[in-house]
Amino acid sequence: MLGAVGDLPVNLHRYAQGSPEITRYLVFRNRLRAHDDERARYEGHKRGLTGREWADMNLYADAKGPVVEEAIGRGRRPAPALTRRLSRRDAPPARRASARSPPGPRRHRSPRRRRRSP
Repeated sequence: MLGAVGDLPVNLHRYAQGSPEITRYLVFRNRLRAHDDERARYEGHKRGLTGREWADMNLYADAKGPVVEEAIGRGRRPAPALTRRLSRRDAPPARRASARSPPGPRRHRSPRRRRRSP
């Protein structure tokens, strides 16, 4: 039976390769995963819609639309910029590039002789 896995109904989204909807869906998914408050807002809205009878699933999707669009909009905003410059103390230590080639095998060095005290 198309549209079900065993006895469980499924809602399958299928997009053409390169469709902008793929990016929108991933932005939405990632936003819900990363922000508990966003996930709670979406869950609350969906729970509010469960008591209604839907003649068509598209009407249900349309009812979720504003909450989904708001989440996508917030998910696309750039991350806030740093509010202060990093001081040298905050920055990771710089690695100096050596002009020399990596060391080869070590030569055996004889141990230093200790001076005898007179």
